Amino acid sequence: MSDAGNPQQYRLVVFDLDGTLVDENLQMKAEDLDCIREVRRRGAEITLATGRTFESALPYVKKLQIEFPVILCNGAAIVHPVSGEILYQRRLPEGPALILLQRAREADLECLLYTDPLSSCPCVFQLTPILAEFILLEGLHCVELNDLAAVVHGDQPIKIQIVGEEPGLLELGRLALKQFPDVNLLLTQSDYLEAMPAGVSKGAALQEISEYTDIPLSRMVAFGDSVNDEQLIALAGFGVAMADAPLEVRKAAKATASSVAASLTEIFGL
Repeated sequence: MSDAGNPQQYRLVVFDLDGTLVDENLQMKAEDLDCIREVRRRGAEITLATGRTFESALPYVKKLQIEFPVILCNGAAIVHPVSGEILYQRRLPEGPALILLQRAREADLECLLYTDPLSSCPCVFQLTPILAEFILLEGLHCVELNDLAAVVHGDQPIKIQIVGEEPGLLELGRLALKQFPDVNLLLTQSDYLEAMPAGVSKGAALQEISEYTDIPLSRMVAFGDSVNDEQLIALAGFGVAMADAPLEVRKAAKATASSVAASLTEIFGL
């Protein structure tokens, strides 16, 4: 691992959830939790930066006893976990959102429409087997609606998650980028494409948190494993990419780690 400098300088540690703190069985490792408790005991704050909504992330917020603002929906929202107050949010413009939903349906891709960063209840056209598996994995519920356009007219989405096979998602992404260069599109996994407002990222949200809390980015540590974590890792004073992260994410990091516990032990001298 690269030299992390003086561990006393770090005041905030930010963790991605899925693939970083949470494994494929939706569990957190005991050794990671032990190290996180020790880091907090030494005076650092702990928070999350996740693609999940607040309700979906809440079991982990409670387990980690987080009382610091949490980054949600890949940076489209920041919520205070104690008060439930939405401190920051960005929404997709109505026009691009409607066309993206239409193009996805024409390509036989599944869509989840998120209009509330607090709720774990996205809207879907129909609960297909693919979506049922995804919703179970993410701990979500959903509302089936034939007319998602009516939802968008009434409440602009905070993000649209499109589920399907990678070739179809990539083709939709290419078309959308040509038509809507101001919409942020991320292939967060090989079968998930996420559409968010322009300028939205976990890294941009981290800057918002820095301004809100007066904690400089240089005094933050950030952990992640996917492309949606790249800016988060790059902007933090000490960014850590998990060992299985894509190459571009590892290049953005100061260090790579086989586990959260091993990295925290080295950074903070546990």
